Amino acid sequence: KEYKQMRAKMMIFSGSTEASSLSLRVQQILTDLAVAFGHSFIMVEDKISEISIQEYGSAMTEEAIEAAMQCDGTLCVAPDEEGMPELTDGLDCILRCRVYMMPECLNAHSPLKTGKLPHGVLACPIKLEEQALKNAADHVYSMAKDSGLLISEIPYTGKYLHMWEEAVRPAAARYYLNQRMMTDAPGFISDLIRTPEGMGVLLATASACASVQAAASALCGIESFVYDSYWDEQGPRLFAARLQKNAAGDSINPFGLLYAAADMLKFRFGLSREADFLLTCCNNVLNAGWRTSDIAEDGSMRVSTEAIFSLISEQIDLVAALAAH
Repeated sequence: KEYKQMRAKMMIFSGSTEASSLSLRVQQILTDLAVAFGHSFIMVEDKISEISIQEYGSAMTEEAIEAAMQCDGTLCVAPDEEGMPELTDGLDCILRCRVYMMPECLNAHSPLKTGKLPHGVLACPIKLEEQALKNAADHVYSMAKDSGLLISEIPYTGKYLHMWEEAVRPAAARYYLNQRMMTDAPGFISDLIRTPEGMGVLLATASACASVQAAASALCGIESFVYDSYWDEQGPRLFAARLQKNAAGDSINPFGLLYAAADMLKFRFGLSREADFLLTCCNNVLNAGWRTSDIAEDGSMRVSTEAIFSLISEQIDLVAALAAH
């Protein structure tokens, strides 16, 4: 099968010195993938959060937003969300999705007796404007349908209830034939504790999402694997991972950022083959027992962050060599 070669320009934001180091390594992974699959990726860097404040006096500058707008996709790694509201507003994002994609080989980190980790997406509309909410609802229901995941809602109440219904009902009818599942935060959290692997997709208000997110974070055991995608009118626009250092500070878990990068490849650039390959490489490393110290279990092999990237690069290089022959 012939695959189209792609030229893409990516913006990579870093929010701390450690994040800058991590972003350089993920750029190398993306470069390895570009070489292996015949693409051309141009990557530019900018600052967000604490290192942007240190240099410019602001967590996000207008110049950085303008530069991101000129790129085909944006990836961000930072220790917090300073500057993110300004960036998402500048990119005209209408929806935030927090993605829990936990590999089964890490189920030992579950705090539950069932040994299960959350699997699903928490989606929250960013803008309370009629058309933006309609587009956000359509994105979420379409995503749930394409992923084969059950979807539930925690709707707005009061003055925003009518707007919610007008926005969400058509999306539900389009993708789920009006089979809507309504819930509330306590009910969803209760179900999540019983069957975290059945989280599915939740479309909820900002306050409800915050409550559920707190519970999901407590259940996931490995917060460093969680990442966010921010959607504009057309689809996923910005992908972000939180920097997670272990208590000893001797390693940084890279997998949330790598998973976010895979989502950027798949949903922003349409490179499903390359995204799936990157995820396979990541999961192969995990299944082989390689771990940064923050997620190491008995019997696993503790290695540095740099070693994890090297292991993934080796797999990508192997595929490139095989393809050449």
